[in-house]
Amino acid sequence: MLQSEKEASAVFPNPSDKGQTREDAVKRFLKAHLPSRCNAISGGYVFDMSNASKQLDLIITSDLTMQFRQFGDGGKSFTPIEGCYGIVSVKSTLDKTSIRQCLEEFQSVPDAPEPKINPTLKPADSLLEQMPFKVVFAFSGSSPDAIIGHMEDFFKENGTPNSKKPNMIIANDSYLIEKTLSTGGTLRDGTPVDPHRYVPMHNAKFASLGLFRLICQVQNISNLGSQMLLDYGKYDAEIGSRLADSG
Repeated sequence: MLQSEKEASAVFPNPSDKGQTREDAVKRFLKAHLPSRCNAISGGYVFDMSNASKQLDLIITSDLTMQFRQFGDGGKSFTPIEGCYGIVSVKSTLDKTSIRQCLEEFQSVPDAPEPKINPTLKPADSLLEQMPFKVVFAFSGSSPDAIIGHMEDFFKENGTPNSKKPNMIIANDSYLIEKTLSTGGTLRDGTPVDPHRYVPMHNAKFASLGLFRLICQVQNISNLGSQMLLDYGKYDAEIGSRLADSG
Protein backbone atom coordinates (compact mmCIF):
# COMPACT_ATOMS: atom_id res chain seq x y z
CA MET A 1 0.00 0.00 0.00
CA LEU A 2 2.81 2.43 0.84
CA GLN A 3 4.53 1.65 -2.43
CA SER A 4 1.27 2.27 -4.29
CA GLU A 5 1.01 5.66 -2.57
CA LYS A 6 4.50 6.50 -3.77
CA GLU A 7 3.66 5.60 -7.36
CA ALA A 8 0.37 7.51 -7.24
CA SER A 9 2.11 10.66 -5.95
CA ALA A 10 4.40 10.70 -9.00
CA VAL A 11 1.59 12.47 -10.87
CA PHE A 12 2.39 15.72 -9.01
CA PRO A 13 4.92 17.92 -10.86
CA ASN A 14 5.92 19.81 -7.70
CA PRO A 15 8.47 17.88 -5.56
CA SER A 16 7.03 19.34 -2.35
CA ASP A 17 3.56 18.01 -3.27
CA LYS A 18 5.03 14.57 -3.91
CA GLY A 19 6.85 14.63 -0.59
CA GLN A 20 3.80 15.76 1.34
CA THR A 21 1.62 13.06 -0.23
CA ARG A 22 4.14 10.36 0.70
CA GLU A 23 4.54 11.73 4.21
CA ASP A 24 0.75 11.68 4.64
CA ALA A 25 0.72 8.04 3.54
CA VAL A 26 3.20 7.07 6.28
CA LYS A 27 1.21 9.08 8.81
CA ARG A 28 -2.00 7.25 7.87
CA PHE A 29 -0.16 3.93 8.21
CA LEU A 30 1.00 4.84 11.71
CA LYS A 31 -2.42 6.09 12.83
CA ALA A 32 -4.03 2.89 11.53
CA HIS A 33 -1.68 0.60 13.45
CA LEU A 34 -0.47 2.39 16.60
CA PRO A 35 -2.41 2.08 19.87
CA SER A 36 -5.08 4.71 20.39
CA ARG A 37 -2.98 6.08 23.26
CA CYS A 38 -0.56 7.43 20.64
CA ASN A 39 -0.83 10.52 18.44
CA ALA A 40 0.91 10.94 15.08
CA ILE A 41 1.56 14.61 14.31
CA SER A 42 2.85 16.12 11.07
CA GLY A 43 5.28 18.97 10.56
CA GLY A 44 6.12 19.91 14.10
CA TYR A 45 8.88 20.71 16.56
CA VAL A 46 10.01 19.16 19.85
CA PHE A 47 11.17 21.49 22.62
CA ASP A 48 12.47 21.56 26.18
CA MET A 49 13.09 24.45 28.57
CA SER A 50 15.80 26.00 26.39
CA ASN A 51 15.85 24.40 22.94
CA ALA A 52 13.64 23.49 20.01
CA SER A 53 14.36 20.93 17.30
CA LYS A 54 14.43 21.51 13.60
CA GLN A 55 11.09 20.87 11.89
CA LEU A 56 10.35 17.13 11.95
CA ASP A 57 8.22 15.15 9.51
CA LEU A 58 6.25 13.01 11.97
CA ILE A 59 6.17 13.01 15.77
CA ILE A 60 4.59 10.23 17.84
CA THR A 61 3.38 11.40 21.25
CA SER A 62 1.58 10.19 24.33
CA ASP A 63 -2.12 10.89 24.57
CA LEU A 64 -1.38 12.62 27.89
CA THR A 65 1.17 15.14 26.64
CA MET A 66 0.29 18.73 25.89
CA GLN A 67 0.26 19.79 22.25
CA PHE A 68 0.61 23.37 21.06
CA ARG A 69 -0.88 23.58 17.59
CA GLN A 70 -2.11 26.15 15.16
CA PHE A 71 -5.85 25.77 14.60
CA GLY A 72 -6.75 23.06 12.11
CA ASP A 73 -5.05 19.80 11.19
CA GLY A 74 -2.67 21.49 8.74
CA GLY A 75 -1.06 23.84 11.28
CA LYS A 76 2.39 23.47 12.79
CA SER A 77 2.71 21.96 16.25
CA PHE A 78 5.11 22.28 19.16
CA THR A 79 5.46 19.28 21.46
CA PRO A 80 7.37 19.00 24.78
CA ILE A 81 10.09 16.35 24.81
CA GLU A 82 8.26 14.84 27.77
CA GLY A 83 5.70 12.49 26.29
CA CYS A 84 7.45 12.23 22.91
CA TYR A 85 7.52 8.54 22.00
CA GLY A 86 9.08 8.64 18.56
CA ILE A 87 10.16 10.62 15.52
CA VAL A 88 9.89 9.47 11.90
CA SER A 89 11.73 11.19 9.06
CA VAL A 90 10.19 10.37 5.67
CA LYS A 91 12.21 10.49 2.44
CA SER A 92 11.31 9.54 -1.11
CA THR A 93 14.87 8.35 -1.79
CA LEU A 94 17.57 7.69 0.77
CA ASP A 95 21.08 8.81 -0.24
CA LYS A 96 23.99 10.70 1.29
CA THR A 97 22.25 14.07 1.24
CA SER A 98 18.91 12.87 2.63
CA ILE A 99 20.37 10.65 5.38
CA ARG A 100 22.54 13.55 6.58
CA GLN A 101 19.44 15.76 6.68
CA CYS A 102 17.69 13.15 8.84
CA LEU A 103 20.67 12.95 11.19
CA GLU A 104 20.78 16.74 11.56
CA GLU A 105 17.09 16.73 12.48
CA PHE A 106 17.55 13.97 15.07
CA GLN A 107 20.61 15.71 16.53
CA SER A 108 18.55 18.89 17.03
CA VAL A 109 15.99 17.10 19.25
CA PRO A 110 16.48 18.05 22.93
CA ASP A 111 17.51 15.32 25.35
CA ALA A 112 14.67 13.77 27.32
CA PRO A 113 14.82 14.46 31.08
CA GLU A 114 15.12 11.67 33.61
CA PRO A 115 11.55 10.39 33.89
CA LYS A 116 9.59 9.69 37.04
CA ILE A 117 8.22 6.18 36.67
CA ASN A 118 5.86 4.03 38.68
CA PRO A 119 8.24 2.27 41.14
CA THR A 120 6.35 -1.01 40.80
CA LEU A 121 7.20 -1.20 37.08
CA LYS A 122 9.84 -3.70 35.99
CA PRO A 123 13.24 -2.29 34.97
CA ALA A 124 12.85 -0.64 31.57
CA ASP A 125 16.33 0.67 30.79
CA SER A 126 16.31 -0.72 27.24
CA LEU A 127 13.14 1.23 26.43
CA LEU A 128 14.21 4.43 28.16
CA GLU A 129 17.44 4.63 26.17
CA GLN A 130 15.41 4.50 22.93
CA MET A 131 13.03 7.36 23.76
CA PRO A 132 12.17 9.08 21.56
CA PHE A 133 12.44 6.21 19.06
CA LYS A 134 14.04 7.68 15.94
CA VAL A 135 13.18 6.19 12.54
CA VAL A 136 14.10 7.02 8.95
CA PHE A 137 11.58 5.72 6.43
CA ALA A 138 12.32 5.98 2.71
CA PHE A 139 10.47 4.61 -0.29
CA SER A 140 13.82 3.71 -1.91
CA GLY A 141 17.50 4.33 -1.27
CA SER A 142 21.19 3.69 -1.74
CA SER A 143 22.60 0.39 -0.47
CA PRO A 144 22.48 -0.17 3.30
CA ASP A 145 26.29 -0.32 3.48
CA ALA A 146 26.50 3.08 1.76
CA ILE A 147 23.92 4.59 4.13
CA ILE A 148 25.74 3.20 7.18
CA GLY A 149 28.97 4.69 5.82
CA HIS A 150 27.35 8.12 5.35
CA MET A 151 25.98 7.98 8.91
CA GLU A 152 29.33 7.02 10.43
CA ASP A 153 31.00 9.93 8.61
CA PHE A 154 28.34 12.31 9.95
CA PHE A 155 28.73 11.00 13.52
CA LYS A 156 32.51 11.53 13.43
CA GLU A 157 32.18 15.04 12.00
CA ASN A 158 29.56 16.12 14.54
CA GLY A 159 30.44 14.11 17.64
CA THR A 160 26.92 12.71 17.68
CA PRO A 161 26.02 10.99 20.98
CA ASN A 162 24.33 7.58 20.81
CA SER A 163 21.12 9.07 22.20
CA LYS A 164 20.67 11.16 19.04
CA LYS A 165 21.41 8.44 16.48
CA PRO A 166 18.50 6.81 14.60
CA ASN A 167 17.31 3.50 15.98
CA MET A 168 15.98 2.16 12.69
CA ILE A 169 16.28 2.88 8.97
CA ILE A 170 13.74 1.36 6.57
CA ALA A 171 13.90 1.45 2.78
CA ASN A 172 10.48 0.19 1.76
CA ASP A 173 10.55 -3.20 0.01
CA SER A 174 14.37 -3.13 0.08
CA TYR A 175 16.11 -3.41 3.44
CA LEU A 176 16.12 -2.74 7.17
CA ILE A 177 18.95 -1.33 9.31
CA GLU A 178 18.74 -1.51 13.12
CA LYS A 179 20.99 -0.12 15.86
CA THR A 180 21.91 -2.39 18.75
CA LEU A 181 21.31 -1.26 22.33
CA SER A 182 23.95 -0.31 24.90
CA THR A 183 23.97 -3.97 25.89
CA GLY A 184 24.83 -5.09 22.34
CA GLY A 185 22.89 -7.61 20.31
CA THR A 186 22.90 -11.01 18.66
CA LEU A 187 22.47 -11.99 15.02
CA ARG A 188 20.05 -14.74 14.01
CA ASP A 189 22.95 -17.22 13.82
CA GLY A 190 24.02 -16.38 17.38
CA THR A 191 26.92 -14.07 16.46
CA PRO A 192 27.28 -11.31 19.09
CA VAL A 193 27.22 -7.66 17.96
CA ASP A 194 28.87 -4.76 19.79
CA PRO A 195 26.76 -2.03 21.43
CA HIS A 196 25.47 0.83 19.26
CA ARG A 197 26.30 -0.85 15.96
CA TYR A 198 24.15 -0.79 12.84
CA VAL A 199 23.06 -4.18 11.53
CA PRO A 200 21.79 -4.26 7.91
CA MET A 201 19.26 -6.82 6.72
CA HIS A 202 19.56 -7.06 2.93
CA ASN A 203 16.15 -8.43 2.09
CA ALA A 204 12.81 -6.93 1.05
CA LYS A 205 11.04 -9.17 3.58
CA PHE A 206 13.06 -7.61 6.39
CA ALA A 207 11.98 -4.14 5.25
CA SER A 208 8.37 -5.20 5.81
CA LEU A 209 9.45 -6.63 9.17
CA GLY A 210 10.86 -3.19 9.99
CA LEU A 211 7.42 -1.59 9.75
CA PHE A 212 6.04 -4.21 12.12
CA ARG A 213 8.95 -3.72 14.51
CA LEU A 214 8.40 0.03 14.42
CA ILE A 215 4.79 -0.42 15.50
CA CYS A 216 5.74 -2.96 18.18
CA GLN A 217 8.49 -0.80 19.64
CA VAL A 218 6.32 2.31 19.88
CA GLN A 219 3.62 0.17 21.50
CA ASN A 220 6.16 -1.07 24.07
CA ILE A 221 7.25 2.50 24.74
CA SER A 222 3.62 3.60 25.11
CA ASN A 223 3.18 0.92 27.80
CA LEU A 224 6.06 2.50 29.66
CA GLY A 225 4.79 6.00 28.91
CA SER A 226 1.50 5.30 30.62
CA GLN A 227 3.48 4.78 33.84
CA MET A 228 5.46 8.04 33.55
CA LEU A 229 4.49 11.14 35.48
CA LEU A 230 4.21 14.10 33.10
CA ASP A 231 4.49 17.35 35.04
CA TYR A 232 4.66 20.60 33.07
CA GLY A 233 4.84 22.84 36.10
CA LYS A 234 8.42 23.84 35.29
CA TYR A 235 7.23 25.43 32.03
CA ASP A 236 4.62 27.39 33.97
CA ALA A 237 7.28 28.59 36.42
CA GLU A 238 9.66 29.53 33.60
CA ILE A 239 7.01 31.50 31.70
CA GLY A 240 6.00 33.32 34.88
CA SER A 241 9.64 34.16 35.63
CA ARG A 242 10.24 35.55 32.14
CA LEU A 243 7.07 37.63 32.25
CA ALA A 244 8.11 39.06 35.61
CA ASP A 245 11.59 39.88 34.31
CA SER A 246 10.10 41.66 31.29
CA GLY A 247 8.02 43.88 33.53
